[in-house]
Amino acid sequence: MGDVSQVAMFGLSGAAAVMSVMAVAAFVGSLLAALLLGRIARAFKDSRIPAIAACLLFVVAVVLPLTPIDRAMAVALYALFAGFAYVVYDGVSQGLNLATLPDVRSVGRSLAAFSLANTFGSLIGAVVCAIAIAVTGEYLLIFAVAAGCMAVAGVLTLLLK
Repeated sequence: MGDVSQVAMFGLSGAAAVMSVMAVAAFVGSLLAALLLGRIARAFKDSRIPAIAACLLFVVAVVLPLTPIDRAMAVALYALFAGFAYVVYDGVSQGLNLATLPDVRSVGRSLAAFSLANTFGSLIGAVVCAIAIAVTGEYLLIFAVAAGCMAVAGVLTLLLK
């Protein structure tokens, strides 16, 4: 794929081509995860194990663009692996969410709180990335920030009982 400015796919070039490849790769990764999610979830008695494995896969994926391999290829692989990891994490975390509910009669309220917390986590990630970019002027730092956030998510998932 080469330098991002030299990438040409789907009749597009440069960043537009890379974004298109990322979208397709993320879709393929997500689709594979959706097809395999039932098997993955049933393979473990403890739902935290596939959730933590998904966090680790996401951390590996998000570090790829920071490595010396071809930048465009690294970003495409990041999208593929991150798409897979996100669907696995989201799928198994729903079961973890339900397992932590103290009272099944309050499922709606509890799931709304979980949804709000998920949105808040995305907001925190976006703010931290914006601060990192503003302070350093480097966009690649968002990958390091994302790796750190997913590592924290993995640790927090590990602490669930």
